[in-house]
Amino acid sequence: MKRTLFLSLVAASILNPARGDEPVSADKSHYTLFNPTPSDSLRVWRTDHAGVTPYTIDAGHFEVDVTAVSYAYVEREVILFPFTPFKRSTDVWRYGVTSIKMGLLNRLDAEVTIVPYETITETGLIVFSGGGIASDRITHSGFGDITSRLKLNVWGNDDGKTALSISGIVKYPTANHEIGNGQFEGGPAIEFAAQLPDRFELRIDSAANVFQDNNDSRQASFENLLSLSHPIFGNLEGYCMFDTVAYTSGRDWVGQVKIGLNYRLAKNIELYTGSAFGVTESAFDYQPFWGIAARF
Repeated sequence: MKRTLFLSLVAASILNPARGDEPVSADKSHYTLFNPTPSDSLRVWRTDHAGVTPYTIDAGHFEVDVTAVSYAYVEREVILFPFTPFKRSTDVWRYGVTSIKMGLLNRLDAEVTIVPYETITETGLIVFSGGGIASDRITHSGFGDITSRLKLNVWGNDDGKTALSISGIVKYPTANHEIGNGQFEGGPAIEFAAQLPDRFELRIDSAANVFQDNNDSRQASFENLLSLSHPIFGNLEGYCMFDTVAYTSGRDWVGQVKIGLNYRLAKNIELYTGSAFGVTESAFDYQPFWGIAARF
């Protein structure tokens, strides 16, 4: 009985063609980058902090998202004969990571993300069996890689309780070889969202990434994300997601949980903060961040 009731609620939320807070909109297919959508016809603005949204930016409008500061840390311990133990930690700081979206057509937008400055510090500590200690510390910094995305909404951009989009992602090797791997990478992605009862929103993202490993052999990774968000009070929204990356090359899969808060300071300004926490050995232990986004 409980299972039947649960399936009925999910089916109702997905098949119902209208949202309570979004009336069915007029035809906006004639708007373009050079013929902008009027301000009074803009769709509800949804950012990508709780997972990449399938809703695009309205034609002729822009979104700027700046993660002011983000940090990532991981520490691992291994046995390195004849020393015991061997510890190595990695700290990654990124400043001013900026994503810019532009609405090209009513259902098509383009995005570019730049990393103006990042620094990676690796610290090693070896404890000898006789009691001696040796350490080393290496830091690399500079401009990071650039990433672009082209996203097409398939359905649900302006009405309905679900939405789906397809996109293509490309990473350009603009970072120096001490920070990046010096390779072009990219692949297709799909994004889905459903407006559930009681103002919950479900997002499911999947993406494939093709790259070359250290032996110049072509490999692929597959990322899958599941998130659930809900208003807390007023203009404050919270979300929780589970994100995984699996590899064809035999690497250990990466899993992390991410929690965050989005605060809508004004209709077109959003503040956000949160952190990801690794749940597998191959993931960063924690990754706090905070930033601001705006729509124009």
